[in-house]
Amino acid sequence: MAVETTDSAQVAAAEASPQTLVDVSVSGGRVRSIIGTMEVTAAQVTDDGDILRLARIPSNAVINSIELGSDALGASGGTANVGIYQTDGTLDDEDAYASAVTILQAGAALTRVENEARDIDNVGERVWQDAGDTSDPGGLKDICVTIAATMGTPAAGSVSWVIHYTID
Repeated sequence: MAVETTDSAQVAAAEASPQTLVDVSVSGGRVRSIIGTMEVTAAQVTDDGDILRLARIPSNAVINSIELGSDALGASGGTANVGIYQTDGTLDDEDAYASAVTILQAGAALTRVENEARDIDNVGERVWQDAGDTSDPGGLKDICVTIAATMGTPAAGSVSWVIHYTID
């Protein structure tokens, strides 16, 4: 059987004559990071629908990774979604990146969640596309954790994140 070689879009562009350019946000762009830790009270992570706003990202950015970790903020039952809101608090997609993850419940080291719910075919899409917009509205979008199910025995603690994205 013959060996098959299949080129990615980036390799095909480099092989073309003349070479063609690939969007820098998915090939050779500079990675930017938003890193943080926030302290939350038990009341802030108790109820279904409670929101933790982690970061503002340009709507035309490409998310490379979202890592999320926390202290044990609840004994049982609590799950969280990771998604996108507009900066005025309007919901775009509550679980664009992760759906019903238990990271906040048991406490966890930083864990990658950006593709837990996002279809693998959508890797490399821009935040506005991940949000379900039909065109880039410009400006910023909020990356948020939304409590998806009421937390059993909620507790105060730390939530930490590392978000990497490219924009140029």
